[in-house]
Amino acid sequence: LIPEGVQTVCAKCTPKLKKKVAKIIKAIQTQLPEEWQILAKQYNPEGKNKDDIQKFIDENAD
Repeated sequence: LIPEGVQTVCAKCTPKLKKKVAKIIKAIQTQLPEEWQILAKQYNPEGKNKDDIQKFIDENAD
């Protein structure tokens, strides 16, 4: 699920799944920032849609 969230901003996810993915990513960003950087580089090496990914997380991880 994390690759889907990072690569496509969860474009194929259902609304319920979007919330879950966003919560997971936000938790990783907050609690494991070094690991988040590794995952982000692994699944999005060019850093595409970085702002869109953060917006997705902010809007869905409540």
